[in-house]
Amino acid sequence: MPADALLPLLLALPYAGSLLALAFPANARNAEAWLAGAIALGALLLAASASGDVGGGGVLRASFDWLPAQGVAFALRLDGFAWLFAVLVTGIGLLVAVYARYYMSPKDPVPRFFSFLLAFMGSMLGVVLSGNLIQLVFFWELTSLFSFLLIGYWHHNAAARDGARMALVVTSAGGLDAGVADCFRDDAACLVEWPERVAARLPPADVAVTLSHPAPGVTGRHLDAVATTGAGERCLIALARGMEDAR
Repeated sequence: MPADALLPLLLALPYAGSLLALAFPANARNAEAWLAGAIALGALLLAASASGDVGGGGVLRASFDWLPAQGVAFALRLDGFAWLFAVLVTGIGLLVAVYARYYMSPKDPVPRFFSFLLAFMGSMLGVVLSGNLIQLVFFWELTSLFSFLLIGYWHHNAAARDGARMALVVTSAGGLDAGVADCFRDDAACLVEWPERVAARLPPADVAVTLSHPAPGVTGRHLDAVATTGAGERCLIALARGMEDAR
């Protein structure tokens, strides 16, 4: 399956299952468990099918127009590390769906639980597959929301409500400050990928870094770093001194 179809399907499948789970009656514990298990298993098989493409260091990418005027696309990316976590997310989701079938009481409103569970799994996949920082923060905040709803599932229990509020505060605050604030610090070193897309909105770079491949048959890559401002020159001098001291 091409990446343009596989990656969006992998991401959308848990959310589709989440919406479908809400349509079941409150006492449909078996049907809900089968649905959640089937969705998780389907997502696991989709992720596993990409092992051959990423196993040798390959990367699957899918990109769709999102905010074309700003040069921002909805980008999905799957490399070997992301593949590992996609398999973990879907595999653990499958195990939780099976366990919940026997753990949940027949009197519990199971459609709500399995809907939250599948949406949380989809949000985790969104974090894993995100191809840019905007999507990463967005899906992280979705995991905060759905973990809050899952932990507070038994909302009549005071301990569950307290735990849900604490989880929401910790994960939401962590997501908002998960490296985002560092990008706007004066003393931060920020690496910008595809600068040509946002060149008009960025200040001049302090250091221009170029990576190139050496001659055929020679391993590794060659790095050129050129200071373009006084701050960049000071940065490179400090880097050179640090490398010299490390020898």
